[in-house]
Amino acid sequence: MGSRHRVTSVYRDPAGRYQLWYQAFAGDESRDRTRRCTVCYAESADGIHFTKPNLGLFDYNGIKDTAIVLVGNGGTSDRYGVSVVVTRASPMRAAATRWPISTSPGITVSSIPA
Repeated sequence: MGSRHRVTSVYRDPAGRYQLWYQAFAGDESRDRTRRCTVCYAESADGIHFTKPNLGLFDYNGIKDTAIVLVGNGGTSDRYGVSVVVTRASPMRAAATRWPISTSPGITVSSIPA
């Protein structure tokens, strides 16, 4: 069956690079329930051809080099949407807070400085 993807947020940074966050749904192909539906990241110089960097944040079925930036909670809901809010931050703060994530039941918040 293969995974299904849904684009949910695209941002063009001041340098002209396109950043894309998308939902990937693998369903029962995933061995871990928290990986059934994930949020992944890709980037592009032209907005047409995207590459998926190996971020190494979360594994998928034993594969460590993935572009996954957010996983599910493993509960009864395994499909959700994502929106990315870009914040302006100082370079020092940006380096210290590249992928901070705060979770509570039903909501996950992540800040990715521009």
